[in-house]
Amino acid sequence: MNEMDEMRQQMAILKDKLKEQKIVNNQLLKNAITTKIKNIKKDRWIKRFFIIFGLIYCPWMMNSLFDFPTWFIIATIALFLVAFAYEEIFSEGTTSEDLSKKGLLQTSKKLSRMRKMNARWLWFGIPTAILWVFGFTWFILQSEELSPSESKGIFIGIATGFAIGLLVGLRIFIRQQRNAKELIDDIDDIDQQ
Repeated sequence: MNEMDEMRQQMAILKDKLKEQKIVNNQLLKNAITTKIKNIKKDRWIKRFFIIFGLIYCPWMMNSLFDFPTWFIIATIALFLVAFAYEEIFSEGTTSEDLSKKGLLQTSKKLSRMRKMNARWLWFGIPTAILWVFGFTWFILQSEELSPSESKGIFIGIATGFAIGLLVGLRIFIRQQRNAKELIDDIDDIDQQ
C-alpha cells in the first residue's frame, strides 16, 4: 500500500508540474501576442507617417516648385487619401485594445482580413505608384524652366526615391504580414488548449 501512496503522490506532483508548464506556455504566448500586436501597430504608424507626409509634401512641391497641371495634383491627393482610408479600414480591430475588448477569435479574424487586404493592395498600389512616377517624371522632363542637367538630377532623385520607397514599403509589408501570420498562429495555439 505504501508504494501506491507514493505513486499517487508522484502522479499529483507530475500533474502540478504539467499545469505549471501550461500556465507558463500560455503566459509566453500572451506576451508574444502583445509584442506582435505592438509591432503591427508600429508599422501602421510608419505607414501613416509616410502617407501624411506624401499628402502634404507632394502637392506643395508640384504646385510651388513646378507648374504641374491641377488634375495631376488632385489625382496625387486622391491616391494618398485612398491609401490612408484603405489602411485605416482594413487594419481596424487589430490593436491590443481590440484584443482585450473583442477577444482572441475576433482579433484573429480581423488579422486574417488585414493580411488578405494588404496583399490585394499590392495589386493596385504598385502599378499605381509606377504610373504616378512615370507621370511625375514626364511632367518634370516637359518643364521648360529646367536645364537638361537639372532635369537629369531630378530624374535621378525620382528614381532613387522610388527605389528606396519601394524597398522600405516592401520591408514593412513583409514584416507586417509575417507578424500577423505568427499572431494568428499564436491565437490558434491558445484557442486549441
